[in-house]
Amino acid sequence: KRLREAIDGAVEDVRSDEDNTFCDEVDDTVDVITNDHDGAVANENGVDCAGNEWLSFQMTSHVVKFLQRGDKKYKSFFVRRMQQLARGERSRILQKPLKGSQSHIFETYLEQKSGHRILWTEEERNIVVWYVAKHKQVSRLMQLIDDSKSRSARQRLPQALANELQNESLVTSNETKKEVLLDIAGNVPMKIYDVSVSTISEIAKDSWTPQLHLTEEERDIVEAEGTVLVLARSGTGKTVCTCNRIEYDRQSTAARDPTFTQLFVARSGRLCRYVEGAVGEDHRTSFSTYSRLLNDIETSLPVGHHKSFNPSHKMGFRRFKQELYTSNSTSNVSSISALTLWT
Repeated sequence: KRLREAIDGAVEDVRSDEDNTFCDEVDDTVDVITNDHDGAVANENGVDCAGNEWLSFQMTSHVVKFLQRGDKKYKSFFVRRMQQLARGERSRILQKPLKGSQSHIFETYLEQKSGHRILWTEEERNIVVWYVAKHKQVSRLMQLIDDSKSRSARQRLPQALANELQNESLVTSNETKKEVLLDIAGNVPMKIYDVSVSTISEIAKDSWTPQLHLTEEERDIVEAEGTVLVLARSGTGKTVCTCNRIEYDRQSTAARDPTFTQLFVARSGRLCRYVEGAVGEDHRTSFSTYSRLLNDIETSLPVGHHKSFNPSHKMGFRRFKQELYTSNSTSNVSSISALTLWT
């Protein structure tokens, strides 16, 4: 009898350890969820697992790529799981906290046999889905998520400096509390897409197009009136703002004018093709590289025009500002900075 009790105790300890470690085995007895008539959710033990309901959530570009390139059946599995979480359903396969992480990271079984997991976190008022990956990759991805969140937290101003800036009315309290999630691969803002639970079923369709989330600063750029100059390092969202600004202007009142046109110019042909693919075709919008634009301008000159260039005719920014911009300072042009006009 004592030997039997010892064996039962050892088996129970092993089962407990398996629940707290990462393993590639799939527990087929976990996915037992029943819905009561009142909408509450119970797990295999009949315990109420109802949580907070979601109206929307966010996903990273890594998840978008998985859904767009992966098997169609995985799209359906993903939609089903996210609908369950959005309704407030909770169980071990729907919201399992990862052990060993510095932050609160949860995994959701995509489905039982494939071994894929959905990794997500709660960011203040938002739910962010970071990855959909195989179970053997969870440990590594958990470390990357922790690192990203740690770097994101370090970008906040020290409290002493924040208080000083607020006292001098240089920043508001909201600005000092802002935290932008940084990409796992580098110190640039992470591309995040907004998903409404009411339209989540669209993900399963081939025509699904994710909606990119814009920060307050990016939205100000997109919706600003007149000319906008954006100066920033690579990877910080300039192209994102440009794509959204093109689409925003297409929907504006000015676009109703029959003469409305748009021109996107970049030094890279690859960037031109990317933006054109992102915003879609429109006969009113043209895309050109800088060299091609110069060539088109040159070929449009009258026949016989003297095309040799005298270096003394070169127009740099300093000369432009002194000779052209200053001479027009009394006109409406003066309301726009010289650098904006030059750019």
